[in-house]
This record gives sequence, C-alpha cells and structure tokens, in this order.
Amino acid sequence: MKRIQHGFLMAAFFIIASSVSYAQKKRAANPHAPGEDIYKHYTGTIGTRKVTLDLRYGYQGASNYGGSTYYYPNQEGTTLFYIYEPETFDHNVTLTAGEQEESHKLMADARELNRNRSAFPKWKFTITGNKLTGKWYSPDGIVIYDINLTEDYSRSYPMDVIYFRDTSSETTLIAVKPSANTNSSDADFITSAELNFINGRSIGVNNWPDYFTGGYAKKLAGVNDMFPVYNDNGFLVLMKSQYTNKFPVDDFSFLCLDVLNKRILTLNDILNIDETRLSALLEKSVRKNYNLDPNKELSAWFLFDKIPVSEKIMIGNKGINFYYAIDEVIPAKDYQDKFLDRHTPIKIFLSYDDLKDMLKDDFKKRVGI
Repeated sequence: MKRIQHGFLMAAFFIIASSVSYAQKKRAANPHAPGEDIYKHYTGTIGTRKVTLDLRYGYQGASNYGGSTYYYPNQEGTTLFYIYEPETFDHNVTLTAGEQEESHKLMADARELNRNRSAFPKWKFTITGNKLTGKWYSPDGIVIYDINLTEDYSRSYPMDVIYFRDTSSETTLIAVKPSANTNSSDADFITSAELNFINGRSIGVNNWPDYFTGGYAKKLAGVNDMFPVYNDNGFLVLMKSQYTNKFPVDDFSFLCLDVLNKRILTLNDILNIDETRLSALLEKSVRKNYNLDPNKELSAWFLFDKIPVSEKIMIGNKGINFYYAIDEVIPAKDYQDKFLDRHTPIKIFLSYDDLKDMLKDDFKKRVGI
C-alpha cells in the first residue's frame, strides 16, 4: 500500500460528535478560554468492574473533540462515548453521555448511529474536583450501575488542552501538552516528541509558544487534533487526526511513547517481526472479528490476498491495534457511495498473548507477559 492511515472503527461516531460540538461552539462567548477545555485520565469503577477513562470535554461548548473512550483493564476492546449538549455550560451541571462499543462491521454506516441512539447505554454524571460520579443506565433503563471515578496519574501523564486557530490559512489545531505538574523530564520528552511528530523540531522549534507565534502551525491544513488514546503503564499514545475538504477526507497517525524509558516506539521496537507469521495472525483476527466467510479469499473484500503489516499501530492494555485506511484496502466501489464510510478505517487487533513469541524481552516485561 502506498500509505496507511489510522482511526477508530467508529470514527464516524467521533466525526458526528466533533461536528456537533463545533456547531455548538457558536453559543459560547469564549469557546476556548484557558482551563475550559479539558483532558482528564480517570480510574475507578462502573458497578463492580474496574475501568479506565480518557475524558475529553469543553465547558464552553460541550465539545468532545472526537469523543471519549474507556476500557476495562482486564478486557479487550474500547467503548466509545460522547457527551450530549447540556442546558448550560456551568461546571457543576449534570452531563448526559451516550456510549457504544466498537463496531464489528467491515463498513459501518454513520446514519445508524443517529437512528439508534435510544438503543445505547447512557451515563448521567457530574465532574467535581478530581471526581467523576454518576449513574450508568442500560438502554432500557432497568440495569443501573454507580460510576465512581477519580483522576489518576500514578501510571499516566497529566495533559492540558491547547488550541490554535488561524482563519487566514483555515488551520485549526486542538491538541494536548504536558500540564504544569508533569515531571519535568517527562514533560520535556513528551513535548519534544509531539513537536517532532508535527514537524516542529525539524524546523528548530523547541516549545509550543514558539511553534504558534512563529507561524509554523499555519502549515497544518484543515482541522487537526492530537489527543491521548492510551495513557497507562508509563506509555502515552497520541492519535493525530486531520480533516480537510479534500479526498481522502481524513489522515490519521499515531505517536507511541514509552515515557518511562524516554523513547518513541515503532513496531520494530516492540516485535522481532516475522512478516509471514504476522500477516497470518492479522488474517485470522480480521476474519474472526468481521465474521468473514472462511471459504473466500481475502480479495473478495480487500485489495489484497495477504494482509500487509501496517506501521500505523496503537498499543493498548491487552495488545496492539493495526490500522488501515479504508480507501487503500477496500475497492472504492464498495464504499464510495456509503455515508461517511470513507472515514472508517479497518482496525485489526492482536493480543500480547498472540504475539508473545515475537515480543521483545524488554517490552514483554513491561506488559507482563
């Protein structure tokens, strides 16, 4: 493949949330007041189950910046949710969110999301200080669990939301940077890696203020965001998304950081790669997760018979997600008339147990294999 992009299986879910959020901002007098846009990392429980949540929210417009995610540490997969617009943007208001597990359809139609919101579980919660508490409701409202979460940076890194908008170049960047109470060596490493990721360091910029005031951010076309998708166990994974008016609409990429050891992780740092074995594992996973007919060749759905190994990866609590842009792996005739399907990349998950024979020893120790 000439290039590979990234996004969640329910990227359409995120895109709807983001689009609604930007429309909501017109009601806010100051949509990006310092401290009003937050990223918070929580741990705690939903009912009796332990849970980890990465929350994105803007008090001055109810923005989800692409949606929030949570996961159960002892379970594969991520659950997505976005917060509905509240009556007011006061900090003490009760918030309502709808959630949905990641889709296992090869191509998901975003219109289904709008039609079936009543079928989703709901959250009703408040954020007070470092606590997020409330109730989780099943779609029929019969099953109710207590939500009890606390901000927790014992194994993760506190981040602040930063915002840049330049109307002349039609550029927007919404991202995170280490907060003031992040360990200085960790903060320096993360900042340097982030700026390098968006070509800041290649032009000699060492900090965010210089990047913005020097006009370098104007080179980012369209709407760009960069938020954590995994922040645990000394790892920080940032996803950068870019939305433009050109096709393909989106461009996604990952920055996987081993902050504990101050290094940027690539697949070669994690695995002793055997491409034949890895491709076979990817095929097994994609057939299972997307319920593909075992009697058909992969070319019945894809542009290949053997799955190439993507360099766009997201490490997580239970394994590695490999991402593929839909326009580069599926024939255009199968998605070009679908509503927002081109926003929805293909994700293939391999557990650390699947990969244990290929995992490098130092990484294996980090993930407890």
